[in-house]
Amino acid sequence: MKSSLPALVVLPRVFQVTTHQMAWSVTLFLLFFSIMQPIWAIASEYMGRKPVIVIALIIAILGCICSLFSTNLPMYLLGRSLEGIGTA
Repeated sequence: MKSSLPALVVLPRVFQVTTHQMAWSVTLFLLFFSIMQPIWAIASEYMGRKPVIVIALIIAILGCICSLFSTNLPMYLLGRSLEGIGTA
């Protein structure tokens, strides 16, 4: 998450949105991060740690790719949400 915070100044110009709309990327990341922590914990008890870590890593990578190639704000927010899910 640290790497996207300095970009919050530049990204509104790229996506042609307001700074307040861009701040949703941090909010969604933290929201999904906090929601998924207990879910990943329960899943790791049933499936084991390694499969859960692999699944979470794949989701986080998909989120990074989605954010990287996003052309509009909703696609970027989807990517940040996936990053939050995967990095929890």
